[in-house]
Amino acid sequence: MIDRSGFSHRFDKLAFDLPATLPTVSKEYSESLKNTVLFDQDGVTLFEGCELELDIEKPVWMSPLVVSDEHGSSYFHLLIPGGSAADFIAADGPDIEEIDLDDASLKLDAAGQTSQANLRNILTTTKAAALVRVCRSGMAFYPESNDGRMDHELAQARLEKIKEVFGSDSRTSERSQYTTPAEEELRSDIEIISMQQRTIGSAVLYHYGISLSNDPWKYYDVFSATELHDVPTHDSLVRIDSGCDIGQLYDDAGCDCKEQLHTAIESILEEKSGLVVHIPAQDGRGYGAAVIMKVVGVGRGSVSYPESTDGDPTDGVTVSNKLLGDRYDNRTYDGVGRILDDIGIKSVRLQTDNRLKVKGLEDAGIQVIRASTNTQGKNGSLDQVKDKHARTGNYFRES
Repeated sequence: MIDRSGFSHRFDKLAFDLPATLPTVSKEYSESLKNTVLFDQDGVTLFEGCELELDIEKPVWMSPLVVSDEHGSSYFHLLIPGGSAADFIAADGPDIEEIDLDDASLKLDAAGQTSQANLRNILTTTKAAALVRVCRSGMAFYPESNDGRMDHELAQARLEKIKEVFGSDSRTSERSQYTTPAEEELRSDIEIISMQQRTIGSAVLYHYGISLSNDPWKYYDVFSATELHDVPTHDSLVRIDSGCDIGQLYDDAGCDCKEQLHTAIESILEEKSGLVVHIPAQDGRGYGAAVIMKVVGVGRGSVSYPESTDGDPTDGVTVSNKLLGDRYDNRTYDGVGRILDDIGIKSVRLQTDNRLKVKGLEDAGIQVIRASTNTQGKNGSLDQVKDKHARTGNYFRES
């Protein structure tokens, strides 16, 4: 019997004592989240997760992992080659190998490029029972999102906590350096905490890490074809992109989210102008990785459907409705509006098929002309793209 009492108490306090300015959550989400907890001890909470669809022979299971203490919490991914989270928990003192690969590099790299190649090599060759990776940004469950800052000492202490709780030996496989100090500043409630130039093909992409106060998502990656002070104030090409752990970080074949991010970046680089505002914590339509991975796992048959019956639905929309309730999109976009306003942008050509993104920017006082996305579901996710557009009222049907 899994003891979820400690986590249930933490989540109830977080979810239902939220300030009125933050989006609320449904009872369905509360129950679904609690039921994804496989392990909860001494501040270490492991969620069920699901098997990834990767282009390697060895199957890999990924489970969100949160370690909390009096100073806050850190978000980790537990990657289990050749097994599942249940197998990992059942093992006696499983060997854990630590990997440290930068979130943004994994998201920007295509298959075979440096960070993705390193990850595939580690997944293929490791002899450890599991790999653990600290996430600089993202969110396991709402509203516990990261603010993009990395306290390496705290993260290391929490890694040691994982080792202690699971009775494991931990070792480091891959190290990477994080970002350089910012050279530009916005207003006091919008702080640029990192800035660097990245090379995409023959082009330069400016990458800003921006932390927002009084915002549920806390951290934004802004990718720009120019420095921020050179972005046009009128009719700038803009894409708002939500984070997706399994698709954008691990190149999961059933997800179109990485294609959306890459085609948007290609668009601004081709135009030599514009922004992609990426929101890592908005995985799972703003509910976090833990429950959306349940949705994905049910669809693939690797995770059981709640209250399982014959003929269980497998499409993402139906399962999301079951697990999250009628309101299965919890995202907000006023934070994007705040960032654009502070840059000085008055009007945009917004690359989106989502009505909520258009409304979010218009409510923030930004004039919007919509430009359709060009996502084709090339990564094996065409059925998901078609179903999403056909079955929900949030999308423009003509796209």
